[in-house]
Amino acid sequence: MREEADLIKTGELFFLRGNTTKVISKINVEISDEEDGSEKGMMYRDHISDDKGMLFILKEYTERCFWMKNTSVPLDIIFADSSKQIFRIYKDTKPFSEELLSSGRAVKYAVEVSAGYCKRNMIGEGDTFIFNDLNGPPQEFI
Repeated sequence: MREEADLIKTGELFFLRGNTTKVISKINVEISDEEDGSEKGMMYRDHISDDKGMLFILKEYTERCFWMKNTSVPLDIIFADSSKQIFRIYKDTKPFSEELLSSGRAVKYAVEVSAGYCKRNMIGEGDTFIFNDLNGPPQEFI
């Protein structure tokens, strides 16, 4: 198993209420852009604290499926469109499940956080996020 410490902070992600600049919560994220080969996400990790997560920036804007194979901790999986608006959340996913969790429509971003994070922070469909890539220029709030 990989330790949570293996998560390499390469950015910060701020969840926002709807299309406002009201920050709901913040997590440190490891960013995967599919070109860096880190498509494993939270696989093989045995613990994820509430202030950490994984942000996937998907190269092709298309429908996607995630699964929990080789993932021993339950997660909340969040899908968002190109405007970073959340349109689907899978809450408290089942560890080691090979069930495909479909975005249901074209997706540009996916975020994996510890199970229950969305409920504890009242994050829902229609909310948005912004992130800072520590290896790139900062983004502005909406």
